[in-house]
Amino acid sequence: MDDTTLKIAIAGFSHDMGKLAGKDVLNLDPEEFDRRAADFLPVRDGRYTHGHALYTALFIDRFIDCLPEEFSRPWGEGDGLVKLAASHHSPSTAMEWIIAEADRISSGMDREEYDAAKNAAVSFRDFEKTRMVPILECLDPSGQADFTTSECYGHAYPLQPLSPENIFPRPAGEVMPSDRETAKAQYAVLFKGFGQALERIPHRGCIGLWFEHFESLVMQYASHLPAARAGNVIPDVSLFDHMKTTAALAAALYVYHRDTGTLEAKAVRAEDPEKFLLVTGEFHGIQSFIFTGFGDTRRFRSKLLRGRSFYVSAVMEMAAHMLCTEIGIPVTSVILNAGGKFTILAPNTSQAGQAVEQTAQKIEQWFAGRTFGEAGISISSVAAAPADFKSGGYQDLHDRMNRAVLAKKYNRIDLDAYGGVIENYFDGVKEELCPFCGKRPVHAGAVLREGHKACTLCRDHVFLGENLVRKDVLAVLDANTDSHAGAKKLMEPLFGRYQFVFPEALSNGHEADAMESEAEKKQLLRYWAMALPSGGLPTQQATLKFFNGYVPAYGQEDLSDPRIRAVSGEDEIDLDRQVRENAPKMFNHIAALAKQVDSDERLAGVEALGVVKADVDNLGLLMTCGLRENLYSISRIATLSRQMNNFFAVFLPHFLGKHPAYKNIYTVFAGGDDLFLIGPWNHIMDFAPELAETFSAYVCKNSNVTLSAGISFHKPHTPVNAMAEAAESALERSKADGRNRLTVFGETVVWNEAFDLYGIRDVFERWLEQEYISPTMLYRLNRFVEMADREQKLTSADGGIDMQEMECTRWRALLAYAAERNVLKTDDPADRKNRVAEVHGKAAEWLTSWGGSLRVPLWYVQYNRR
Repeated sequence: MDDTTLKIAIAGFSHDMGKLAGKDVLNLDPEEFDRRAADFLPVRDGRYTHGHALYTALFIDRFIDCLPEEFSRPWGEGDGLVKLAASHHSPSTAMEWIIAEADRISSGMDREEYDAAKNAAVSFRDFEKTRMVPILECLDPSGQADFTTSECYGHAYPLQPLSPENIFPRPAGEVMPSDRETAKAQYAVLFKGFGQALERIPHRGCIGLWFEHFESLVMQYASHLPAARAGNVIPDVSLFDHMKTTAALAAALYVYHRDTGTLEAKAVRAEDPEKFLLVTGEFHGIQSFIFTGFGDTRRFRSKLLRGRSFYVSAVMEMAAHMLCTEIGIPVTSVILNAGGKFTILAPNTSQAGQAVEQTAQKIEQWFAGRTFGEAGISISSVAAAPADFKSGGYQDLHDRMNRAVLAKKYNRIDLDAYGGVIENYFDGVKEELCPFCGKRPVHAGAVLREGHKACTLCRDHVFLGENLVRKDVLAVLDANTDSHAGAKKLMEPLFGRYQFVFPEALSNGHEADAMESEAEKKQLLRYWAMALPSGGLPTQQATLKFFNGYVPAYGQEDLSDPRIRAVSGEDEIDLDRQVRENAPKMFNHIAALAKQVDSDERLAGVEALGVVKADVDNLGLLMTCGLRENLYSISRIATLSRQMNNFFAVFLPHFLGKHPAYKNIYTVFAGGDDLFLIGPWNHIMDFAPELAETFSAYVCKNSNVTLSAGISFHKPHTPVNAMAEAAESALERSKADGRNRLTVFGETVVWNEAFDLYGIRDVFERWLEQEYISPTMLYRLNRFVEMADREQKLTSADGGIDMQEMECTRWRALLAYAAERNVLKTDDPADRKNRVAEVHGKAAEWLTSWGGSLRVPLWYVQYNRR
């Protein structure tokens, strides 16, 4: 990528920085405004307008000492960066028109207006009081929702930096400032934090890398700042998403017009030529890639899961990076990347098309040599004109993109090149197959702890899994250099060109000089912080990527926990070696933490793992049909995708780590629109309904946006692929029975019913604790549940009923007899009579209402006390 393309992208991204900075926080006096305004602002009715463009220029001036030196000197071809960034409302050159057109295309995509007849416009004097409203609140595939006035949105986002708590929309009354002074004060606080963080961004000498960090920082501070704040415009697209889209459009426009020899204002403004190429990558075979198992992998299960889950995200990141590099555009042109799928906004030139095709072949070849077609990334593309992005037109473009993705998905392997028998496959297997994957031969250099052997790829997955919980920062280096000699690294660099290294942290908390020497030599390609800091405050020392999830670690209380000490098959020495403070918890110990401990340290309950798999219902339909046609735009889809990912990748890991009841639940993966968690079986059961309730709050209780989940239970040493298959089967049943449901113990219920059933569980617990009934009576209920379940199925079936099948209808009489005989005796006959009446009455009511679903609370209590 040349300097001018990067300059155009940075100018496009920075063009609206003045909306974050603003006149008041920049302390702009009227004299300075008048002196500088003519350089950047248009005039309307005898006065300057669009003052934020000038504030963009002044922002660069104020912070020039902590920005790359390219901002203050001639760089690349054509106009200077400041003039490009700040002249988008008063362009005079072809390059300034590129930024202006990118801004207008982006604004045309995301600035749909309320119905002026129904809505009072926001005064330009009060724009700072506008708060961003959630797209999630208005998703409706039926197309009947009418969000034509601001009153239709009951929620808004607080004007605060990104954090696990701040990603939740709040009731509008709590968020909207009451007066202009309060609104201005909130902007001042936001910008002050941003300015302090900006000063600490590393790698100013490597402007491409710095730009990625800068974009990440703006994401953290401007994700809840609306791009449009005055008039009747619906403020549902963030300033960050508008800036990011503008940067990608600008870079693509510049490369298109440069390479086609049409870099002049008239051609830049033309809307009909297909100037853009939307490139989509999709990872196939994620489940089998993460959960594949072979032989005895128990000691390395958690590391393999962490490593493989991260590897999927890393492969997608680096595939997108390779495509951008070969096309000649910055990595910030990746406008979507979540859930195993990315979209790049590229120029539609012959050179770009060839780069996409050649890179796709390299990626396919790399995967074919390692996964033999079981996993891979399909690359597809469609051409688009500026007019395709305008309001009401993007849905057709999105449909074309989906069709291209599907066509490639079902024809993703070049059978001429990779089909048929793999000749000489076993020639490389001199010793044995890898015990972890069973697909590739072990490598002499891939020796793990205690002498375990592996193939290079599985060794790398273990290496990543070990370090992801120990380190907060990851460096991606050029694999074709020796700058990482001697460092712990991948045995097999991604695509043969990307090497991963975990820098050692210094005592002051700053990562070893942020690898500045590697950056100066252009050998440091990416530098990632993989989670928000523990305090939830934005990071500025690296590009933020939400990769880490949550991994339970041993604490002081675990070192003497009788449940862990009682794990069978472990001698004292081995246990002391495993249970170290801050080390990741082993799955067998997580299973043991399902047991109950009484005051005498006696243990009760089943020692087992619970696995929950959940995802958003009908997400494809919501993405395609959830918005009205005039609201459908790439910027809204980007905002929606990022906000959906935030719930799973930002909020959920924080919630698990913060909530004492769920701190032992392990994140296998959580991002995009789904999750896969492993934990103590009863903790997982408690967590699932709370997850659904929290997600409902996140989407503003929009009944069109729901979650389905499936739970399975397993012995601690069950192979992970078997766990995954069982949880997936339970999730599929939830989907098949109508969605918005939970399947557990083979029973499928809607979430509201799950809460009711958990209430019955509490009554069972009370009866046992207050000695209304004995555990024997509780076990007798299993028979009655089975009979009531069969009765419901008989009476709901068509046709006649055989007399021999009628035996199940006897449960009422048998229940009455069992209650009379098994409710525990008391000294007061009247009290016992009341107890019998309560047990019999409630049990009969529940059996009639719930049938087989009563197993959910009943089995929970039984397994918890066994």
